[in-house]
Amino acid sequence: MDSTRLWVVLGRVKVPGVSSSFLPLVGSHIPKGEEVTLAGLDIGYASGDMTREKAQMANGLMLAEHDAMSVPDMGLRAGLFVKGQLLVAGKAVELPVWQPMQPAAPHIKAAEGIHSSKSDHPLVAADETISGVEVMNAVADLPASSAAVWCPLGRSVGPVRLERVGLGYGKGYVLLLLDAELNAGGLRLGTRGLGLEFPVKSGGPVVPHLDGLSIGYAKSPIRLEGAFVRQEIPGYSLAVGGMAAIETPAFNVTALGAYAQPAVGGDPSLFVFGRLALASKSVGPPMFRITQVAAGFGYHSDVRTPTVKEVSDFPFVELLGSESTKPPLEMLGKLVLGESGRQPWVRPSKNGVWLAAGLHAVCFEMVDIAAVGIVRFGDDFSVGLYGEASAQFPKAVMKPFARVVVDLEAEYRSKDDVLEIAASMGPRSFLVDEECKLTGDARLILWFGKSAHPGDFVCTVGGYHPRFPRQAHPHYPDARRIGFSWPVSDRISVTGEAYAALTPGAFMAGGRFHAHGEWGPFSGDFEAHADAMLEWDPFFFDVDFGAMARGTANLWMWHPSIEVKVSGWLWGPPVGGKAQLDWGPIHVPVSFGHPYPKEKQQESLPPADFRTRMLPADGSKVVQILPMAGLLPGQQPSDNTDAVWAIAAQGFTLAARTLVPATAVKANGKDITWDSPRSSLSIRPSKITDLTSSLDITVKDHSGQSVPINTEAADSWSVGKAISDRVPAALWGSDSPENIYSHDAAPLVAGFATGLLLSAPASKASARSHLPASAWNERPLTKSFPVPALGADSTPQPDPQSRTRIAKIADAVPRDSRTAVITEIRKNPVFANLPDSTLTELAKHTDDFDDAPLFLATAS
Repeated sequence: MDSTRLWVVLGRVKVPGVSSSFLPLVGSHIPKGEEVTLAGLDIGYASGDMTREKAQMANGLMLAEHDAMSVPDMGLRAGLFVKGQLLVAGKAVELPVWQPMQPAAPHIKAAEGIHSSKSDHPLVAADETISGVEVMNAVADLPASSAAVWCPLGRSVGPVRLERVGLGYGKGYVLLLLDAELNAGGLRLGTRGLGLEFPVKSGGPVVPHLDGLSIGYAKSPIRLEGAFVRQEIPGYSLAVGGMAAIETPAFNVTALGAYAQPAVGGDPSLFVFGRLALASKSVGPPMFRITQVAAGFGYHSDVRTPTVKEVSDFPFVELLGSESTKPPLEMLGKLVLGESGRQPWVRPSKNGVWLAAGLHAVCFEMVDIAAVGIVRFGDDFSVGLYGEASAQFPKAVMKPFARVVVDLEAEYRSKDDVLEIAASMGPRSFLVDEECKLTGDARLILWFGKSAHPGDFVCTVGGYHPRFPRQAHPHYPDARRIGFSWPVSDRISVTGEAYAALTPGAFMAGGRFHAHGEWGPFSGDFEAHADAMLEWDPFFFDVDFGAMARGTANLWMWHPSIEVKVSGWLWGPPVGGKAQLDWGPIHVPVSFGHPYPKEKQQESLPPADFRTRMLPADGSKVVQILPMAGLLPGQQPSDNTDAVWAIAAQGFTLAARTLVPATAVKANGKDITWDSPRSSLSIRPSKITDLTSSLDITVKDHSGQSVPINTEAADSWSVGKAISDRVPAALWGSDSPENIYSHDAAPLVAGFATGLLLSAPASKASARSHLPASAWNERPLTKSFPVPALGADSTPQPDPQSRTRIAKIADAVPRDSRTAVITEIRKNPVFANLPDSTLTELAKHTDDFDDAPLFLATAS
């Protein structure tokens, strides 16, 4: 027998006459004699785990002194427990024993108090006395637990439906819970966590408790649904969530929201998400009909975005789904309370702000799409698209021959500086027969400059080559093979799978097929597979393949079998290969085509071919100048090198980026450094090493003079360290391994410069200049110009041709007249530099004027 000593303290909450009639909302509607009455409620604490044997032993000790109280006969874990008994319509119902899912044992010291006279028993230490009051006080300080244990009832008493009864625990009180529903005259009232709170410490009142409430009304042609749930959030004095839905023959509206008020100061947290469904109409052409739209926002709130495996369970996507049938209370509870031990989808956050928009559409009357886009601001900026697409063929039949369901997640996270796109075949996908299940995942991940793996990327559909060294790339995601599994009958089964992946190193693809059949005492198997590894320039493929056919007979004590296997290796160009035929003890090797090129010197790609195949044909794309900050609306960056940008007076920054890695960078002749620079460059496909490349940038002012760089001068431009992104080793790596998958070679090369940021100096106000008084003396023009005569009572009149007139302002005649006037004005030294603009931009944008027609003065 286990001699470990432990102790148990039991206490009873006195609740005389407490019944369901005390409950708000539904209590008065339960007929007399059908009430649910609390017969007993015991709270206990065990210092250690109790087996069934120890529990029965403890009950024998306690029942000798206290006839009414006992511990559960089945045993229990160490810590707090609650047990109770109900009378339902006069019949006894034992409630399940409640214990916290993760008990937090209070620290209880031995003190003077009550102790058992059976001190020589192994359940009670002889030198240990425990204060029952101290234990109950410590139990009252345990944290609240959202978990409850439930006992199903499934009884209808009058207009009230009693679904289940349960026990729970809040901080300092025990919960007796009842889920019930009241139906009266088309109105349906449902409760979640309706019950009573019994204080653990003596002297406290028994108070009602309600976690959630739902209201429904249905009377043709209108149906209304509403719900709210209460949340317990640390740091918030009030937290409630609500949902409402209205259905009519023309449209359906659903809205969800939550509000939380901080306990100590601060702005409240709230969110709203709504959906409008067009029941009888849609928007858009038949090829893309929008049937539902949704939008929402959160303030001081955060939304937990789903992984691709969670998309179909994401409430925002689920709400837009064509098959969404969950009741409002369940949907709301899942959104703000969480379920199955997972965190809630939306919760308060002091610095969080988010926006959401979504839609449900039907493409070509075949594909249903439900998608939600979410932008999150705050401590971490992220933007994502989450959705589900499904198609069934034929669509409107009870037994289709194919269904494809694909979940999609696309998300950029600024904190990680990673773009991730993932798609996953849903479990409801099948082909030909519902037993022919379709599976598979696709993933695309791009790691940018601030990520843990800058410059790296991976695109995989169905996983990787079996020999791909995943241990060298632990950050690459897993992906299930794209495939099917079809038990055609209890005698025949067929499976197939395929994959393809692209990394900075190379490309890989492959597939496998297997069929098995049984016919009486005979069985047969057929299997074929192929796995390819490819380099793309110079193009080279390396494929291993195999096929097997086997037949077996089970003839009493004789089990003959025959097996034929073919395995081989194929490469090219130039194409060649090796194969082997195995038939029992017979092995036939075969070689064909050219020898494996990597067994001798591989031909290199000529530099001219590398230039045309691997780099943009347009040289201006190899080195580009891009505005990064301070660009004003107007002339945008384009292929036109003569285009003029309109930039801000403060904070203009541009970037010079190059597709060819550089080993040296200069800005107006000044050397620019970066971290861990490489001194030489290689071109791997051309087998050229020990090259140098220089990125030279020249910045000139309006007079054609080079501007100073990183000096104290007022017109000095600022340049920091050069940008150094990692580049693909397949292009710029110096190694030439026989098999790029056979070792742990890094797919990216670091140490090269790939660009430079240059910041313009801030504009400063010019020095004040003083004009002499004589400059303002009236000077007659030496040339006369016609001036239209205006009457004394001339008033502005609308001119319908105003836009047309202004559009001609850059034509030759008005331009020449304007130049003549400006030439005369320039004769005054004060206006010697007066510009003479062609006004082509003004003429070009006359359609952008807000007021039409413009008012022009005309003669009376």
